[in-house]
Amino acid sequence: MRAWFALVNLAILVSGLLSSPIRAQEVEKPLPEFASFVAEVKSRLHMNQSLLKNYTYQQRNIQKHLDKNGRVKKVETSLYEIFPDADPELTYRRLVEKDGKRVPERELTKQLRDYEKRRAKKDKKRLESDAKADEKAKNEEREAIDEAFRLFEIVMEGREMIDGRPTIRFSFKPKPGVKAKSSEGKTLLKFAGHAWFDEAFYEMVRVEAEAIKDVSFGFGLLAKLHKGSKGLFERRLFNNEVWLPSTTRFSGSLRLMLVKGMRMEVTDQYFDYRKFSVETSVSYDKE
Repeated sequence: MRAWFALVNLAILVSGLLSSPIRAQEVEKPLPEFASFVAEVKSRLHMNQSLLKNYTYQQRNIQKHLDKNGRVKKVETSLYEIFPDADPELTYRRLVEKDGKRVPERELTKQLRDYEKRRAKKDKKRLESDAKADEKAKNEEREAIDEAFRLFEIVMEGREMIDGRPTIRFSFKPKPGVKAKSSEGKTLLKFAGHAWFDEAFYEMVRVEAEAIKDVSFGFGLLAKLHKGSKGLFERRLFNNEVWLPSTTRFSGSLRLMLVKGMRMEVTDQYFDYRKFSVETSVSYDKE
């Protein structure tokens, strides 16, 4: 999953799926100079985790199980409340609703107790200060972004309108013969697609990627994502201050644990963002 989020968060590369028609005057307007625009984009790229740690929010997960003909066999929905932590492993994800039904109080209490146990265990093993951990995360983020730019051929294709805002569309595909240094980079090389960036803010608005090869996780023992599977990632400007995830979507076929094959469409919707504070951080055990 980390590799997939790396793909979705790093993609300076992504597609044109649901775009509005381009107006005539925008077609005539020259595109930005490639190098300077990409430099601005790169300076603003951040892993979503580094931004999300400042906000509480809700996440609705919708899983559609499909038959071999693409017809929906089963739909499962889950609603989570998310309380962030500087350490992603300690972010508290509380399941509050399952298939339209509120989770019972006893289950909410159990989730909180399990989280507190996990946090206490983690705190005992923590050797670095939060400041050092943050700096390490930032360094890893910069390295991942630099590698993504190194691995792909990136082409500026044109200007398109998304939600009434002009964006610049890029395509991306792996460079022939390029080698990845990290495991996440090796996964990235199995995808190609397009990306849109807001022309005024240089922020990533949409990413679309398609697996051009089968993608194995855990040497294929845990899962295998089949060639042709597609992913969509969208961000929106919230409160006129920050760009945050609004939708992610996966559609395709995969195999789990060498045995179980399935076709699925999985959508995550992110909403109700609120600035994280001490008050919100201690309120998750209150109903």
